[in-house]
Amino acid sequence: MRFSHIRIRFFIYIFDNITEVKFMFFCGVRSLFKTENECTSI
Repeated sequence: MRFSHIRIRFFIYIFDNITEVKFMFFCGVRSLFKTENECTSI
């Protein structure tokens, strides 16, 4: 039970990092097409 709990927490940690990287990537792509920068809402 403890091992599965640690594994779930590990997957949540990786998922949070991936979503943060995706947000920064899409934010940079969006800032290329628009003049104003929409990346301030982090």
